Amino acid sequence: MEFEIEVIFEDKKEHLFWTNKLESTSVQLTNDLKNKMARHIPMVVTEPSGIDFDDDIDDMQNVYDAILNIYPKIKIIKEPPFENLIY
Repeated sequence: MEFEIEVIFEDKKEHLFWTNKLESTSVQLTNDLKNKMARHIPMVVTEPSGIDFDDDIDDMQNVYDAILNIYPKIKIIKEPPFENLIY
């Protein structure tokens, strides 16, 4: 597992995690994240990618950044390996 994040979603603790793809303890949470990523207009930032995040659900760093930006009530259980992240 590359990362795991606890999210308060619909008043319940759920988990989003990355093995070789995004996985979750809740289908509704996964769908909510995908929908919010799809509707998000990327903002220009100073990160190497030049944007905060986009709708690429297959990119670990993009999904990690999206979760951190979309959900206000989170707890990082396991951070992704820093050598895989570009900041």
